[in-house]
Amino acid sequence: MNKRRISGLITATVGGLMLFAFFTAPDAISDTIPDKVWFCYILVSVWFVIFGFAIFFFAPSGELNEELNEKKELERYYGKKAYITYTLIAGNIILFILSNSVCAGLADTWSLSKDVMKAGRWYTLFTYMFVHANALHLLFNMFVLGVCGYKFENIAGRAKLIILYLASGLIGGIIGVLFTDDGLIGSSGAVYGIIGAMLVISVMNRDKMKYYLNELIVIIAAGIIESLIFMPMSAAVHLFGFLTGVSIIAVSRKDEYKL
Repeated sequence: MNKRRISGLITATVGGLMLFAFFTAPDAISDTIPDKVWFCYILVSVWFVIFGFAIFFFAPSGELNEELNEKKELERYYGKKAYITYTLIAGNIILFILSNSVCAGLADTWSLSKDVMKAGRWYTLFTYMFVHANALHLLFNMFVLGVCGYKFENIAGRAKLIILYLASGLIGGIIGVLFTDDGLIGSSGAVYGIIGAMLVISVMNRDKMKYYLNELIVIIAAGIIESLIFMPMSAAVHLFGFLTGVSIIAVSRKDEYKL
């Protein structure tokens, strides 16, 4: 990652953290600050985010041509149909629609918590990763699954994607319940496992995946901000799902993932 991209990422991250601080500020503090000051603060925060991502993504023409050449070169590695990725995305979306219409309460029934595990409902260790709390939660996870799952499935194969998805969600969920008494739902643990796996693969092939590694770092930065917003409940699920993905690739034969 060059200096331009690093500076853009730092700028956008600072803006995101500023917005996070605004939305989580205690009432005792926010009530003492004039509305005009808050308005200017939000304006600056949003400007930091937009300007930072503009610096990161809008590359000079020479750099952009290099990036396009890299993507064309890698099409032979992940230019196939990713049926498992598409199926997982479709399944999550369909279940979200059902849980908010004809199957109201499905998310609660399939959620994972200490109480349901003590009650013997062990199947929730898997079902929790297929239901979501809200549309924003679903869209972020499905976007990342589409970007990272598609490439992992093409590089590693369909069976390994299924194993990685379930294993990361399982480990993330088991450890996640230790940090909260509330129910856990969402595919975040599974998705972060795929992010972790693709990070290792990208580093292993950084000579060919330099620009994709840049995109992955942005996704990880956005994930960290999301984890901060929803912590401590989901932060543990994110972290240990991510570490599961990293570990699975780290202990595998390296030549399997060398492009």
